[in-house]
Amino acid sequence: MLAALLTIVLGLAYGPLLLEFAGNLWARPYYQHFPFVLVAAGLLIGRALRTTPTSSSPPSRLWVWLGVAAGWGLLVYSYYLHSPWLAAVSFLLTAGGLLAAYCRASGRGMPIGAWLLLFLVIPPPANLDRNLLTYLQRLSSTQASHALDLLGVNHLMQGNALLVADKQLFVDEACSGIVSVVSIVTCAALYGVLRSRSLLHVLLLAMGGVLWATLLNVIRITLIASVEVWFGWDWTVDPSHTLLGLAVFTVALLLLVATDWLLRFLLGDIEWEGAPESEAVEGLGLVPLGWNALVAWPHLARDPDEGSPGPTPAVGYAGLQRRAFTAAGLLLAVAPLQLLLGAPDSGNDRVLPPFDLEPALAALVADGVLPPQLSGLELQSVEHISRPRLDLFGQNSVVFLYRSDKGDRYLVSCDFPYNEAWHELAICYQGIGWELDRRTTGDDEQTGLHYASLELTQPGNEAAYAVFTAWGEDGEWVEPRRRGLTSRLWRDPDAQTESSKKQQHYFQAQVLCQSSTGLPKDAAETARQLLVEAAPRFMAVLGHSR
Repeated sequence: MLAALLTIVLGLAYGPLLLEFAGNLWARPYYQHFPFVLVAAGLLIGRALRTTPTSSSPPSRLWVWLGVAAGWGLLVYSYYLHSPWLAAVSFLLTAGGLLAAYCRASGRGMPIGAWLLLFLVIPPPANLDRNLLTYLQRLSSTQASHALDLLGVNHLMQGNALLVADKQLFVDEACSGIVSVVSIVTCAALYGVLRSRSLLHVLLLAMGGVLWATLLNVIRITLIASVEVWFGWDWTVDPSHTLLGLAVFTVALLLLVATDWLLRFLLGDIEWEGAPESEAVEGLGLVPLGWNALVAWPHLARDPDEGSPGPTPAVGYAGLQRRAFTAAGLLLAVAPLQLLLGAPDSGNDRVLPPFDLEPALAALVADGVLPPQLSGLELQSVEHISRPRLDLFGQNSVVFLYRSDKGDRYLVSCDFPYNEAWHELAICYQGIGWELDRRTTGDDEQTGLHYASLELTQPGNEAAYAVFTAWGEDGEWVEPRRRGLTSRLWRDPDAQTESSKKQQHYFQAQVLCQSSTGLPKDAAETARQLLVEAAPRFMAVLGHSR
């Protein structure tokens, strides 16, 4: 009866935000394995509760109340911010407190390792996963290009676009390796808990998994390009693409197991030969003693098949409980930093109603949206570009090409739809090979729009200047994200959370001037004038099309 009542209370309290969190998570291809993580962690928790003897040190009452209080405190905060991400963290802390209560009542030790596995479904804050995506795309592209050079495959690498023969292969998030890297790290953690490895062992195993997955994805990209040139085989389409991905993932898993064997050998205890076990432990010096403690702390799960730990020094489970719940307390203490860092689920993968594309496109490409002459420039062409839904540059762009009397080109584009309030273009341009030299922000007093500007360079004297702004369906301009922790501290928390509460689509206007012979002296000023002229026009016609 109590369990049923508790389930109903938790469902009513957490249900709405957790359902939204699950939808957001499923929209990210590299987190679609999260149901498997939840099931595996649940099975390991059940296994630990069945096999852990009742003589184990149960958690103290303090940690039970701390887990529950921290969880419910964060739940209130998550509703204030409308943050499904924070609600998910709150739920895991509450579940940890309730699990500790059950272990205390039954006299069992807390299955810390299996509980910590649940946090693998929580994306890191500050869009660190998107930064990892950008880095892996560039790393995979560069290393694959080097490999193709060694193989004598004629190709051209421009950012993340790999040109072979007369075909362009874009190194997207799947080919960059983030899908397999996240999955391999998850498998490393699950395997480490299952095999009762120490914390150091699991961390090194996860790092090894990242290295193997990245290497194998470089080989995957190289293979796709090579067979296209040598044999004319297109491995970018199914079923070849999927089968190749599965083969790479399988090999990565086998290498992960081999790495585990190697680490088990390298992280073995230092034994004192020629003396009884009791004397060996007492006679160990400071360095061997510290090593044995390091490689033994903490075993994240008890493996009943491997017996009890040996006589070498190790931290007991009571100490492990204190450290684990201390870490949970620290997580509660730093959770308000989400205001400063930005919610991970506020990105372009938030689940919103479908966007009605046709009226928006018709309004943007209609004659007169932008005039033939604007800021002293002549309109040359108008083009609609369609991309995949999760593309970093947005699913749709309507691009207006303007040219000065000196031949300088300015691209004015309206990009849409975005689910995040502010879409940081610096990450996008870095993802296609540009180096960010400087980023500034500003405001236009006449129109009230806020903008960010980027000064970009590439090898070969290529330079570009970009300036961009954003607004929502409600017609409100979006304030740019600040690039430093200090500047974020001075922002109004209520203003920061306002955009995250709005369930609406967002639009972006940008102006790009690019040159391989040096930018015009007035490029920055001209680009800003174009943005100030074009963005309000885009906002007006898109508002009429809704």
